[in-house]
Amino acid sequence: MSVAVLQSYRTSQVPAWINQTLASVRHWAALHGYHYVFTDDAFFDYAPAWVRQRCGTQLFPVTDIARLYYLQAYLDQGYQQVVWVDADVLVFAPHQLDIRQARCHAFCREVMLHRLPGGGIRAAAPGLNNAVMVFGRGSPVLPLYRAAAERCLQQTPPGAITRTLIGPQLLQQLAATLPLARLNNIGLFTPALMQDLAQGSTRWWQACRQAHGYPLAAANLCHFVRHQANYRQQQQLDHIYQQAIEVIYAKQAESVQ
Repeated sequence: MSVAVLQSYRTSQVPAWINQTLASVRHWAALHGYHYVFTDDAFFDYAPAWVRQRCGTQLFPVTDIARLYYLQAYLDQGYQQVVWVDADVLVFAPHQLDIRQARCHAFCREVMLHRLPGGGIRAAAPGLNNAVMVFGRGSPVLPLYRAAAERCLQQTPPGAITRTLIGPQLLQQLAATLPLARLNNIGLFTPALMQDLAQGSTRWWQACRQAHGYPLAAANLCHFVRHQANYRQQQQLDHIYQQAIEVIYAKQAESVQ
């Protein structure tokens, strides 16, 4: 089966940890014989002009739309399956991340952890996100999702367009009436979890693994937090993430010994 794995990110001022996540996806794609494709900010041109105009400075919905056209373009080139992977997804167990079984479509199963006032950890109800998406040729879900996303943008006042409007929010609405398939081994690693790992603790790591309920092979590292931070906060996050990624790889190495 011919598979194309698609990613996008800017090519200047790239955080070191993003270079690591991108490299992890390239390695995973090569390991499984997938064709890897990377594009820079020209990726945004895949979104229709009206989408870019309506969303203004809110880049996340533009990205959500652009990736759907990007994926369709590679299906149209003849690939049997296409995979979108966000730039902040770390594949730390590449042999265990297999997407071929999602022949028609699949989205990420998401379990968000929250810090309680007393220091405890609470897991939210499982949801869906589009950090990693898989679509096969002839799947009706890709055009359906794209049409629903565009209709949602058209019906939402520009000032009310939020970061997750046509990502997790819309997917949850669609999942209420459609049997959307899940990729179950990609976790959601929040900044709190990453900081905990960087500090030498495994408390949040263990809570995440328990709440997720499936073996983890990759993690969505929530880059949007960095995007919304000031320069000083970004520097702090980059340091934390660099340390945490080293811990993640070390723990994965221990688990296979």
